[in-house]
Amino acid sequence: AFVLLFVGMTWKWISGAATIPWDAKAHFQPQIQFLAQSLARGQWPWWNPYVFAGQPQIADPQSMIFSPPFLLLAFTNADPSAWEIDMTVLAAMAAGGIGIIVYFRDRGWHWAGALIAALVFSFGAAMAWRMQHIGQVLSLAYLPWTLLFVDRAISRASIVNGALAGLAAALLILGR
Repeated sequence: AFVLLFVGMTWKWISGAATIPWDAKAHFQPQIQFLAQSLARGQWPWWNPYVFAGQPQIADPQSMIFSPPFLLLAFTNADPSAWEIDMTVLAAMAAGGIGIIVYFRDRGWHWAGALIAALVFSFGAAMAWRMQHIGQVLSLAYLPWTLLFVDRAISRASIVNGALAGLAAALLILGR
């Protein structure tokens, strides 16, 4: 149900009738395209000579170098389009909503509450307001997974879930 509602609510972007505006296109898209083009040429994307007199991409948290979804996009596509970048952002939003649903299931809470919470999380104030700020969207998307794995690590005394919590928290921090 979540996936169907998510697709319905984002159809305007999925269909290509709209694009995520402002900073997503003016700032993040060139960063992601530089990352992809550098990797396709077999070069390390540490230094971007096209910004001002050059800019250290590795030192810029908004360069998406350490973002798994965009790094995967860059490795699989040498010149990602605006639509492909938008789809990666929407996939991250959906992954955050799915994390909420899994957390609800772990806690034994009602599925309808999970569905509403996932939709509110994916389209609520923080996510909707910052949709064009890709790094913040990614950080928000990792939050439910971080909470889930921390909860599992504590309640199950699980080293694996503790490590996953650390990884999710690191990705949350790297996103912004």
